[in-house]
Order: sequence, then structure tokens, then C-alpha cells
Amino acid sequence: GPMDVAARALGVGAIGHGDGSTVLGTAGIHQVTMDKPDLTPQMVGMTLCHAPQDRWLRLMATNSATPNLDWVLRHLGRDFRKQADQRGAGIFDVVDEAITAVPIGSRGVMYLPYLLPNGERAPFIKPSAKASFCGLSESHGLADLMRAVYEGVTLAMVDCYEHMPIKATTISLSGGGTRSEPWCQMIADAMGAAIRVPAGTEFGAKGAAMNLAVGTGLMDSYKQAVSRMVAASKSYEPDLANHAIYQKFYPLYRKLAADSGDYWDLRARILQELG
Repeated sequence: GPMDVAARALGVGAIGHGDGSTVLGTAGIHQVTMDKPDLTPQMVGMTLCHAPQDRWLRLMATNSATPNLDWVLRHLGRDFRKQADQRGAGIFDVVDEAITAVPIGSRGVMYLPYLLPNGERAPFIKPSAKASFCGLSESHGLADLMRAVYEGVTLAMVDCYEHMPIKATTISLSGGGTRSEPWCQMIADAMGAAIRVPAGTEFGAKGAAMNLAVGTGLMDSYKQAVSRMVAASKSYEPDLANHAIYQKFYPLYRKLAADSGDYWDLRARILQELG
């Protein structure tokens, strides 16, 4: 049977050449389905066998996705929690309203989402990589920082797909992050691609069941299994005007990450020397 990420890709219906699938959860799991194996770029990411025997997956997995949001809310989100309590609403309902009111680019605040202690692994490998805000001034507020975090995780996703050997035409999005409609639309706009959120949960287990159905003859093919067992819950089409704005900010994100490498390494050496 397929490994977990391949089963999940099957469970969301990503079996055609160019089908993308992303898990927006603790990690950011970004995959594209290919009709032949492609190992580029080398030394980063993975090339895996898919469930269908004539398909492969190119995988880029960032270390941290939604934990970036949890960290900000845990340490800086008192006002959001207060608003949620006063209104009897969920905290992420309040956050969604706040980030929607902030323009694309977070009024110039950029966030690098490399939050975990072990750095980053895709689309580059850098154990010393660390999260950071850039571009802050006294004119910025919590909503600006919060949107910058959402955009940072989103641009990390764009960065991963930009390093895939083929272009993803449509992306199936799953994981806890899909509960935020503004974030799903942000991703569609930044990617410039249609986003489909499949109905259901536990898509890895679903993919394993679909694989079993094909293997035992209950389904004639993977294509039939997908047509009968996978349906979209929501769809998001990219706003091309917004996509053009994200295309201006993406090079800034890339340059900020690339130029930070020496600082990350110097920081790591200092901390090591200090014990």
C-alpha cells in the first residue's frame, strides 16, 4: 500500500499529471503528481511512488505551517481572545475578520515562517533557519502581524511549488488551515491556481481504503475510485489582480530568506560558543 502522504494525495483525488495536493497542518505538505519520476531539484524534497503504479509524487514538506499562527496567538493574541469572548465567537473567526481588513502585503510587514528549532527542509535545507518579522514600524498593529504570518506560510507554499519540476494546475487543500476561508482565498490568489477543498476528513485513511477498493476489485480503477469517493466541499478561484500583487511580494520573500542565511549561521555559532 502507499505511504501516508501518497495515501492522502489519493484520498483527495490528486492522481492526474499536474494535480497538486497540500496539507495545511502542523507541517506544510506540498505535492504534485507526475506521470514519470523526476528527481529535480536534487538534494531537497522527495520523489515518491504514488498509489497508482504509473504515477509518482514530488514532495516538498516545510517543517512548520499552522504552529506559526498558534505561536502568535499564544503570545500576542490577548486582544483577539478578548474580542472572541465578548462576542461569543471563535478566536479564528475574529482573526479572519482582522486579516481580511489588512491589505495584501500586510502594510509592508514580511514574516519568515521557519519556527521550529530544527530549521527548514523545503524548498531548501537549512537547520539554522529561524522565523522572523521584517519591516516593522510603530504604525503596525497586531492585525498586520497576524496577516503577515498567514502570508508568510502562504509564500512558503508558493516557494515550494515554484521548486517543483512541473507546474500544479489545480491544488487540493486539506488540513486544519482549510477552516479559514480568507486563508484559502489568499492561497488561491498567491498561487494563481484554483484551490479545491475536498469534503471529509482523515484523507490518508480514506486513500488507504480507496487503494484497498481498487486492489480487491471493488473499484475497477483509481480513476473510478476518485470519481465515486471524492467530492469538493469548497472551491476558490484566484483573483488575478491580487495574484499580480503577490507576485511583487514573492521576490521580496525569497530575497529575505536567502540573505538571512549568514545571519542564521552566525547566530547559531554564537549560541554554540556560549553553551
